Amino acid sequence: MGQSHRRKKHQDMMGKDANSWVGADQDGIVVIGAGAVGCATATYIAEQGRDVAIWSPTGKRLSIVNEKEVEFTVTRQAGNKLVRVQGLIGKDEIRKYPTVIVCLPATAYRTVFEDIVEHLVSGQTVIISGALSLSPVWLYELGRRHGVELCVVGWGTTLTTAHFLADGVLYMNSPRDVIPMFPVGTKDNGKLAYELCVNIFGRRFLLTATLLEATLSNINPIAHAAEVIPNLTRMEKAEDWPLFGNFLSAGARLASALDDERLAIASAFDIRLRTLAEHYRNSYHVEGNTLADVVAQIESTGQGPSGPTTIMHRYILEDMPFGLAVFEKLAQACNVSVPAISACLTLLNIFYSQDFRKSNDLILDLDFDTLSDYKLSL
Repeated sequence: MGQSHRRKKHQDMMGKDANSWVGADQDGIVVIGAGAVGCATATYIAEQGRDVAIWSPTGKRLSIVNEKEVEFTVTRQAGNKLVRVQGLIGKDEIRKYPTVIVCLPATAYRTVFEDIVEHLVSGQTVIISGALSLSPVWLYELGRRHGVELCVVGWGTTLTTAHFLADGVLYMNSPRDVIPMFPVGTKDNGKLAYELCVNIFGRRFLLTATLLEATLSNINPIAHAAEVIPNLTRMEKAEDWPLFGNFLSAGARLASALDDERLAIASAFDIRLRTLAEHYRNSYHVEGNTLADVVAQIESTGQGPSGPTTIMHRYILEDMPFGLAVFEKLAQACNVSVPAISACLTLLNIFYSQDFRKSNDLILDLDFDTLSDYKLSL
């Protein structure tokens, strides 16, 4: 495909504001974040024969090959593979890429978004992988305050599950079969944003009717609360323990109670979601009648990661204020009782001597009573 044709194709997809984008690579994709999910996402893109670059605020996980490339080792059932992709030295280069994929913990959203917004340009599509805390609305509004018109896509989960092994090798599972998504800042009912995601990652996307549906589809807050609360002393003692291997019947009952409340919130907004067990079957490609059965199969097939070895872990510091506390706030907005969600937050507040309901630096800027409809639904 010639460069002029690619430029026209991109402008047709992005609309009139695409003329503000002046990238050197019409089809290029940049991943923001070099954690496990960021590296796994970049690996998938590279394996499709596409140009992909990584920019990391810290770059701790990346081995720099030369001034323009970074590499890391990925392991899957087929064995190990060395992956090499472009590495961006400066964040100013982000403006060159029409598609930006954010793979960051929610605790880094505000700092990184405010750091890179001056390097974003009108016409770009920014995808937030596993978006928490209605972050697509927050980034869209931040861009507008800087004179930048973005299409910000929130995914309800990540492309795949992945984690770094003790030796620094990335363990990467197969891509999920279904990824809920919702675009903010689009005028075509999300059609082109959906087509862009499908074009890059295949037909695994579910275009939701509202941003709330994509937000409530993210099961990490409830799953991680149920996984870590019964195992906090293991985390504090830095024990070596299997996350799913210790997600036994008690943890499954807690997770089911939290999941029931998540589904009740969704129902109050006329949204029907998959259960946590259904999500796990889709993500890990296993079977099982009950949640406990599904989790046991994940562990027995060797797909489960090790549990956290510190209490200062993103499962708590990210998913409680940016996930579970948001669920509680949404429940209050629609008058749904969520005693299990509230109890977990209160209990963790005591454990950590920290108020997770007030630790979210994004949600404080969002007024749930005045958010206009176009930001939450198509």
